[in-house]
Amino acid sequence: MGPLPEAGGPVSPCRRPPGPSPAAAGRASPFPYLPSPPAFLRLGEPPPEPLTEAELSLIWEGQRFPPEALRAVDGRAVEVVHPGRRGGASGPDFLDAVVKLDGRQRRGDVELHVLASAFRGHGHDRDPAYDNLVLHVVYRADDGAETRLSDGRRAPVAEFAGWLEGRAAELAGWLAAPAMWEEPCRTARSRLGDEAVRAALRRAGGRRFGARVAALREAVRREGEAQALWALLLDALG
Repeated sequence: MGPLPEAGGPVSPCRRPPGPSPAAAGRASPFPYLPSPPAFLRLGEPPPEPLTEAELSLIWEGQRFPPEALRAVDGRAVEVVHPGRRGGASGPDFLDAVVKLDGRQRRGDVELHVLASAFRGHGHDRDPAYDNLVLHVVYRADDGAETRLSDGRRAPVAEFAGWLEGRAAELAGWLAAPAMWEEPCRTARSRLGDEAVRAALRRAGGRRFGARVAALREAVRREGEAQALWALLLDALG
């Protein structure tokens, strides 16, 4: 992903004001080397797991990890085709995700917990809203290789602990930085208004159309009309 646009010029719906991400603002870091450590560290009590569920969600949403970082507890390779979209106040954390387990593609929901046992602890195993789960992503798998759903099916558990351990400094810096990991246009309407977003889309559409026309003219000049049209048709069909 490239840098944010320079100041000046037309307002882009994907530009963000500088400063920390909303998710990072006002949130105490769980990493003990940072200033103002939490009370449990100051009191010398045993620390909890090294990140929060909210931070685990940011890591999943931003997909800032290599393919080998996440693996199902039962040994299957996990490939994330699309992390899904954030769910609402109730139900799974991410909806309509697409993942591959040992190459077999599945579409459905993803739930995240620091500890896998929290799924049962929160009562999700009795809630039909979670029955479309295709993957239970956790920091530490402390409750087996699969998570039982209310309809009797089981969702595989995938664990991050092996990869995340030892990366506290890297993750703390990333989580505290401006929200470069977010889908950049998600808040465009609320920040700029409908008319500004429409104008930006019209400008972008005009530029794209002009580029396509120029490319087609060059193909016609180089290869002739029939071949250029045939190549364009095949390209459109994928």
